[in-house]
Amino acid sequence: MKKQLSIYIVEDEVIIRNDIINAVTDAGYRVAGTAGSGEDALAEIPDSGCDLVLMDIVLDGPMNGIEAAAAINRTLQLPVIFLTTYSDDITRYRAESAGPAGYISKPFNARELREVIEGLRLT
Repeated sequence: MKKQLSIYIVEDEVIIRNDIINAVTDAGYRVAGTAGSGEDALAEIPDSGCDLVLMDIVLDGPMNGIEAAAAINRTLQLPVIFLTTYSDDITRYRAESAGPAGYISKPFNARELREVIEGLRLT
């Protein structure tokens, strides 16, 4: 039997966060927690038991998602998938420095999200 994947969501816009939560749970995954800032995510993720982080790039607070993802990769070695509106070449280049496991442009669809997550083969 497959382990239920546990996902932590970092998104500062509440409506979008709720859409992501719905897509994650509809796909059969568990939401380990949510945060609206990189600082909150870094404080909460270590105790969340998550297997994966979905991260927006532009967040509330002084730390952006790229910086938060780099810190997560460096300290926790958890895969991070960027889920963001910003898909221009410069932003994608900057995001690559954080070593993401994937990159999904918003607006996203649940099928694409599930395919990227399943492609990581974490279960």
